[in-house]
Amino acid sequence: MKTLIFFSRKFLIRNLCVSAAFLIGTVLFISTAWADFTFVHRDLQTGIYSNANSMISFRYMRHIWTSNDGAMAAVVQQGGYEGYGLVLFNTLDDGLNWAAEVEISEDTQVASDGIIDLNNDILLVTSLLGDGDDIVNVNFVRLTYDPISHAWSKDLSAQTTVFRSGRKFRATRATIAEDSNGVLWSAFRLKNSVSGIFQIRVYYSEDGGTTWNDSGNSFGIRNYLADKSVKVIAVGSRIAIIYNDVRAKGSIVESFKAWAYREDSQALDDGWNKKYFAKMTTADGDPYGSHWSVAADYSGNIHLSYEDGGIRYIRFNSGTDSWEPSSKMTRQDWHYSSISVAPNNDIYLLVRNSDGTKVMGSMYSYASQSWGEWAAVSSQSYSGYLRMSSPERFIDYMPVLYQIQQNPPYGLMYDLFR
Repeated sequence: MKTLIFFSRKFLIRNLCVSAAFLIGTVLFISTAWADFTFVHRDLQTGIYSNANSMISFRYMRHIWTSNDGAMAAVVQQGGYEGYGLVLFNTLDDGLNWAAEVEISEDTQVASDGIIDLNNDILLVTSLLGDGDDIVNVNFVRLTYDPISHAWSKDLSAQTTVFRSGRKFRATRATIAEDSNGVLWSAFRLKNSVSGIFQIRVYYSEDGGTTWNDSGNSFGIRNYLADKSVKVIAVGSRIAIIYNDVRAKGSIVESFKAWAYREDSQALDDGWNKKYFAKMTTADGDPYGSHWSVAADYSGNIHLSYEDGGIRYIRFNSGTDSWEPSSKMTRQDWHYSSISVAPNNDIYLLVRNSDGTKVMGSMYSYASQSWGEWAAVSSQSYSGYLRMSSPERFIDYMPVLYQIQQNPPYGLMYDLFR
């Protein structure tokens, strides 16, 4: 058994500052022009590498957070690179230098989703992303923040199992959120390995993650189609799940976006309100059910970007308590997305461009209720997937990680801007 390792900051720090001219992208759906993004750092090499194709997957999962005193953390699956699995990296200088701080899991296959709480602790769930053929538990980990050293460490007393996978039931694609009462919620995809049926389940913890209970609620159409995925999210005084569901209609497979929610005042095992709100319109709409990102703003609105013949955007309006019609944001050959909320409720949407060489961004102004032009976030051209990860909410400037290289080891680039 490999022991818990705290890496030498001097040994691990590798960085490269790159400067380049700012490039404005093609205006698509957007009409209102804003000033260029303001960058603190741009096209920095983090020195973080991985053998795992899914080092910061999926899009709807969160992998980077900032404490309220300015420290930043990112959790990356290194896939056995230099012998490591799921690792937390941190930076104390806005991302100029990154250091590996703690190995969360030796498993080189698991992915994670996490939140940062009011104490700056990072609460994670880990699970597999695949179709449930392997037996791996959904586990909970608390990473405790030290405000003196500005470092995170694994709380050895707070490592618990949310769901224990076995020969019959196998859980994957887990996510986590905390409601206004401090109750933790985890939603995940569950496969019955005997029948082959997939569904979505939700568990909760009233004691900070020490024990977990089945809410008794299941979501999605019970069928053999694996492209189900779910993100649990706190929305004001509600806890909600946004999920991708699929069904077969003859020889055609149809994909939908759906949601369900409960009021925080309800009993924990009460039923949830459920509704489908967006049907995919193209045959390859949201491949694998994982190409979407969701964030809740400070007014109780929900913002969702998803792939369906290009990137589309849809908003839940808390004022009308309903989902508005979706808008097509990009042409068909733009892929992946990550959506984030600024302190003033402005929305930042990141997307990979048509030739797969740049990360593009657009900002929605809450004050004027309109989108700005697309502009390049990454100033250079890169090869690889350019999958990106940004926080659900950020404090001042928005950090973003994006994955480069066609073949392993994959690298992470970093930008900080607004």
